[in-house]
Amino acid sequence: MKIINKILALILTLFGIFFLTGCNSKNESEEKIESIQEESPDDSQLDISNETSEQQKLTLDTNKCIGCGKCARIAPSNFEMDNRKADVISQENLESENVQQAIKNCPINIIKVS
Repeated sequence: MKIINKILALILTLFGIFFLTGCNSKNESEEKIESIQEESPDDSQLDISNETSEQQKLTLDTNKCIGCGKCARIAPSNFEMDNRKADVISQENLESENVQQAIKNCPINIIKVS
């Protein structure tokens, strides 16, 4: 019985390390996003129609959110972390590269524009 408990503890520890490493480490796509953010113009300089923004809405399922924070790091003007869960804070500039990259980089695909 002690051996089983030790094996389970080891498995859980390894899973925790693997999970935290995957969520906290920057991968190549995040580095590219940061360089895009540095090179891109201010949101005020983007020419985005209000008509499409009013019809579309940015949503995410906070119940399924794993709290990795990628969306908030990629598009901080649209997402924030609240109690280890992502939350939409702005419906502006939904067509921006940052919002599109946040949607693409969500590991569980819970971010939608509809």
